[in-house]
Amino acid sequence: MSQYRLFLLSAQQIITRQDFMAASDEMATQAAAIVFDDCADRCDGAEVWHGIRLIADGSSLHGRTMVAAANQTSARAEQLFEALQTEIETIAASIEEAAITGSAVLRSSERLKQLLEQSHRRNGRLFSSRPIRSFSPA
Repeated sequence: MSQYRLFLLSAQQIITRQDFMAASDEMATQAAAIVFDDCADRCDGAEVWHGIRLIADGSSLHGRTMVAAANQTSARAEQLFEALQTEIETIAASIEEAAITGSAVLRSSERLKQLLEQSHRRNGRLFSSRPIRSFSPA
């Protein structure tokens, strides 16, 4: 697992920065694409960094539809994809939860709150009951 950093932008200003762990650049990019898509009502840009290396930006983060389409393969590969997708969704939810507590702009995102609630319902728990770590900007 490596550490990555996601910047969510609005009008070319950073509204939040979230550090997260992922097993590969691809997984980090896919998780970031989901977060960027989920925050689209408040964000118009995003960047994913691994150290000093830019992994992806908003032009290459195409959201859930692209992630699903890019990973359509054989039945055996589909099983692997489901396991990876669950891990990616978990990473994305963790990033979003930290972002929503650390950014006043994202705290007002009804879309993000709704998507997090849906994610938690799928996993049999309430969003409001899940412990949330606060984020302190560097």
